[in-house]
Amino acid sequence: MHDIALSVGYSNEYYFNRRFKRSVGVTPGQYRSFHQDGLRVFAPFLEDYLLALDITPVAQYSHAEWGKQEYLALHNVPEVDISTRNWQELSRYTPELILLDNGFHRWHLEECSRIAPLFKLPVHQEDWRATLYSAAAVFGRTERVQNVIGNYEHQAQQAKQLLTRSVHSQTIACLRISVYGITLYGCEHLGYTGSVLHHDLGLQPHSLVRKLTRGKNRVNLTKEELANLTADHLFITFDQLEGGGRELLDTQLWRSLPAVRNGSVYEVDFMAWMNYGVLSHQRKIEDVLRALG
Repeated sequence: MHDIALSVGYSNEYYFNRRFKRSVGVTPGQYRSFHQDGLRVFAPFLEDYLLALDITPVAQYSHAEWGKQEYLALHNVPEVDISTRNWQELSRYTPELILLDNGFHRWHLEECSRIAPLFKLPVHQEDWRATLYSAAAVFGRTERVQNVIGNYEHQAQQAKQLLTRSVHSQTIACLRISVYGITLYGCEHLGYTGSVLHHDLGLQPHSLVRKLTRGKNRVNLTKEELANLTADHLFITFDQLEGGGRELLDTQLWRSLPAVRNGSVYEVDFMAWMNYGVLSHQRKIEDVLRALG
């Protein structure tokens, strides 16, 4: 339990047990023993991690404009639209634990405490491996984590070898587009895409990516900066929450970009690419291989 407490982000086993018991009402060990036949969990924005641990949530989050995480293929799992704050809908599925990440305040998810105990995972920022360990520790499934990570790293290494032969020194950039503007994602261990595209797959970021995003996970681009984005390949996704943005594709500025002229622009799934989960990262690798492999 000491190692689990450390992996979850707590300095000692006692504090981890106390924090969990204060939130849930029982210790982690008692919780697991009570629920050996099934875990009734609602974990908005963390479904990716649960599935990686072979846990199916009782409900999945959706959003009126974003939709749901289609890439997870949770076709038989009911949806709860978090944008409505209609938690009565959630209560129909009788969750026994609600697992939260650091962004829960934005969606007023603390209001769900009247439905089931809440447990907030510690903040691990960009470190998806640590988040996976945290979730696994809650459910007593830490022995699965190394296998999940190992499978991902093997997939990434195999893809990197293929891409080294097909892409060589060509440059890459990733854009998130909405009616409010264009966001360029970084090339370091920051943001939803940088660690996968540029670290794990070894793809070369365009020089503008290096220049503008140093130490940042993303930056907003001006039209002048976009005009200088001469990357060989562009991966783009559209933020439906902020609406629109597709009109950019009809502008002379967009059509003048080298990647656009050469047919090297690839639209990817918003939910899968704007996500830190291991399954979303595997989807990114699959998308890159389809485009560039």
